Amino acid sequence: MKAIKSYLCFVPFLYRILVLVLMPVVSCGVEYGLMLDYVMPMYLLLMLVVIAEVLADYWTFGGICAREFHGAEYLKSSVKGRGVLKAALFVDCIRKAIWLILLAGVNVLCWQQKTGEPVTNHVVRVMVGMVCSAYIAILIGNCVGRYVQNYGILLFVANLAGIVYIGISFVFLGVPFLVCMLGVAVGFGLTYFSVWNVMRKMEEGYYDGES
Repeated sequence: MKAIKSYLCFVPFLYRILVLVLMPVVSCGVEYGLMLDYVMPMYLLLMLVVIAEVLADYWTFGGICAREFHGAEYLKSSVKGRGVLKAALFVDCIRKAIWLILLAGVNVLCWQQKTGEPVTNHVVRVMVGMVCSAYIAILIGNCVGRYVQNYGILLFVANLAGIVYIGISFVFLGVPFLVCMLGVAVGFGLTYFSVWNVMRKMEEGYYDGES
């Protein structure tokens, strides 16, 4: 609960409505309405989700890694403050992962309901690959975007993240399940790196300020 409270400290009310509530509901509705097969609607929707998540991160942690970033002095200068930030970053990553997994589950359920086809190992493997691709692309976009304080540049970064998702997902579509598990491992590694990188830049900013 403390970790969730830490995360909510960084989340504006409008972000909670648009990103935490409205975007999942609209995405699931669009997914159901456009369900032709289990691949293409999910593929296109995840590309939009990647772009939206990179842009939405600006509301919570935008520019936090930039050298000229000001506004987190309390977080930089106190052990408790750094702990709050670290917990919030981890919860943000977990929220994104759960959101993508739920979206994949809704996709498969909608497809099965409309077609009556069984959920095979191939379907599961494709979903795992697409979710891993989207998660990796989002975290890459977040890591880069947190150095950016200009929303126009961030828009460019978000679209690049969408392109990264396309490239990674093509790699995962035709590979064995064990290779998809490598994508899961990369996702865990990027989760740790994204949190570590922010904390490192915050500490550097604190010591720079002291000097």
